[in-house]
Amino acid sequence: MKNNILIFFGWSVRYISYTRVIAMCNFIKLACELDKSIVPIFYFRNKKFYNYCKDIISTIDNSSYIIRDVKEKNWDVIRDNMIKIYNDYNINSIFLSSMPILDSFRHGNEKTFKIKRVNRIYEDNLYGINFSVAFNFYLTYMEFIFLLNHDKDIKLFQYLDDPWEMSFKELANNEYKLIYEYELEDRKTDIQIPLIGYSFFFKDNQEYIKKQYEKQYDFTTGFMLPYFDVSKEKVNEKLLKQSRIIYGKNIENIENKFENSGLNYNLFYKIKGHKKEKVIKDYEYNNLIAESKFSFILPSPRANEIPITRLYYSLARDCIPFLDVQMNFENNFFKKEKQLKEFFFKYKLVRKLDEIPGVLFKYIKYFDYIRDKMNKLDFVKRMKDIKHFENKFNNVFK
Repeated sequence: MKNNILIFFGWSVRYISYTRVIAMCNFIKLACELDKSIVPIFYFRNKKFYNYCKDIISTIDNSSYIIRDVKEKNWDVIRDNMIKIYNDYNINSIFLSSMPILDSFRHGNEKTFKIKRVNRIYEDNLYGINFSVAFNFYLTYMEFIFLLNHDKDIKLFQYLDDPWEMSFKELANNEYKLIYEYELEDRKTDIQIPLIGYSFFFKDNQEYIKKQYEKQYDFTTGFMLPYFDVSKEKVNEKLLKQSRIIYGKNIENIENKFENSGLNYNLFYKIKGHKKEKVIKDYEYNNLIAESKFSFILPSPRANEIPITRLYYSLARDCIPFLDVQMNFENNFFKKEKQLKEFFFKYKLVRKLDEIPGVLFKYIKYFDYIRDKMNKLDFVKRMKDIKHFENKFNNVFK
């Protein structure tokens, strides 16, 4: 029996989309190789997403794709189009990824969203047409929610690109499984599979192995601060204590320390309210990490989780990461990966960003030694083993 899965990508985010969308496609490709009954139909909300993935999709047997007309705003037309997709492709499962995480669309707002948005669309069709606040994000949700309500037997698999994403278990009565890289702190994760880890450690890493990047930089890091305006005088005292806020408000002093250190470094940032910004695309950043000896990882904006993608960036590219002192080392991920946690503390890799210019030369002397220890960690060895991913990915969609 064929398992016809609609692979639904929700939206495009500047700087991070490429990494995560490619990871999803790489996962689907391996899953299809392991389970020949899977028939993937990729649904893209714009051509940019498709362009990211077209080279991978072309190598997946029996795959097809749909690119939605982004100019179409009429809910009746969109709804009819979803019914046509359902009928033409005989959809029995949806794999959902990359959903919006604006304030009103974040985890914790599921019940409000269902009452105010989902329920009303079935009571008043004009509501969808007249809804103007974040309308494109609204349509992202309603397209597949409509399909789920159209057929209650459709299974829903949701992969979280970000722990802030809303859980759709409460928005539809269909069979549902939540997927993430590790066990979340505040909700049940049905399946833990390293989708992004696969792209970094195995799939994309083949290109890294071919190129054998030289370590021409001592240090590379970057961070974004899009939700807090550093130029405003009135601030929340609790926010002011967060590392990301501290570094954002003091970025010029930090940059001056690096500039005067003699290090060969890259420091990127996008800070709301700051007159300057230095940003690059994530695949360019990934290449720079491969060319760097050390990196720095800030805590996740969700304090109870960890920035797993940034950790993959470094470990897969033989770039030793410093972790910020505010990192949540009691998180479920580190509770499970105790050896990895011990590694960071043993080699004093838990630091503040503004400390790095003053101490890094000492670490550079021992780079080869620390890197060798890092690559002998069980976590890293496991992630470089294709069998690990095959065991994880096999039968996910059963």
